[in-house]
Amino acid sequence: MEEPSFLSRATGSLTNPLSKALDSVRDVVAHHAGESDEKLLQTNMLQLFVIVLQADGEVKAVEQQTVATLVRNVYGEAAANQLQAMLGEDKAPDLKEVCDGLESLTIEEKQTLLRALFTAAFSDNQFGEEEQQCLEEIATALGIPDDAFAVEEDTALEQHNRRMKLVRSSTGLIASVVVIGIFILTATF
Repeated sequence: MEEPSFLSRATGSLTNPLSKALDSVRDVVAHHAGESDEKLLQTNMLQLFVIVLQADGEVKAVEQQTVATLVRNVYGEAAANQLQAMLGEDKAPDLKEVCDGLESLTIEEKQTLLRALFTAAFSDNQFGEEEQQCLEEIATALGIPDDAFAVEEDTALEQHNRRMKLVRSSTGLIASVVVIGIFILTATF
């Protein structure tokens, strides 16, 4: 069995956490029966992503593209278009109403959703006070205990720091290879 290259592992580590989180959220939606219920749950979950992405006052292109791409890969083109439309609306979703629509989820499913929201919050490589407060409000509205929130926040921060460390090390490695390549080309000619 062939082992993946360092670069492919680095690329996978950058997109994997959000992809894994959205896959988990998809499993939560799939667990609940009924197509109309599934669509409503999906809409409410997408609205939570919108709330988190808008928490810092602006939705950066990298955030929007990352989350939309992963939503497209997990839920399909219609869900990605729905997310884009929600992000384009002037009116932000009502947090209480959205969380009330997710009341049928178990506490474990709500924690899985919170984990995905944390990962989305880190998608622009920044995690400000506004995003933290937003996620705290979401956790409270979903009925997630403070200790579970703290664990999810610590886990998300740890994953983010690991990804950034890998990015920095792979960037240095790529720069070294480029410099060596230029040196070899210069010496050859």
